[in-house]
Amino acid sequence: MSHLPYSTLTYLALAYRLGTKPVGKICIGLDLIFATVIACLPEGRTSPSFIFFVFAIVAVGFRTGFRDTVLVTLCCVALYALVVEISNGLLSVYLMRAVCLAIAGYLIGFFGQQRVNFEQRLRELEAEAQREAFALSLHDGYLQALVGVSLRLECCRDMMLSDEPAAGRFPRVGGLRIGRS
Repeated sequence: MSHLPYSTLTYLALAYRLGTKPVGKICIGLDLIFATVIACLPEGRTSPSFIFFVFAIVAVGFRTGFRDTVLVTLCCVALYALVVEISNGLLSVYLMRAVCLAIAGYLIGFFGQQRVNFEQRLRELEAEAQREAFALSLHDGYLQALVGVSLRLECCRDMMLSDEPAAGRFPRVGGLRIGRS
């Protein structure tokens, strides 16, 4: 019942960008606490609720990369082992569940890191595309127009300095002079 207000407050904090990093770290801790409590309450070590630890691992894997996911995975494995020990032991019987948590955490961390790498590469490609578009607009737009004006002015200057000053005022087209005769 307390998870709904927690989720709502987390959503609002992230939606209004109220300290994204601290909220993320608080969420990780609370997810681990909720997973531990849920795994302890129903049936202890025989409860299938240990899967809530996977929820905590997945939540971290979506938000961060490999290192943080592995750290949370280790915490989940340790907390699950603690739950088993508190509920009358037999860790050796339920050890495979802890191993499955560790494997799931490693895989989720790997895919989370791949996502982080992909997003970083995507940002680099977007920045490069923006630089190329800007350079192209300079080259094909303003720069090209300035070069054209410069060539025309240079041509007019050369005509004005030539022996025929009238040639500079009225250009020739196909051997014919355009303008006044």
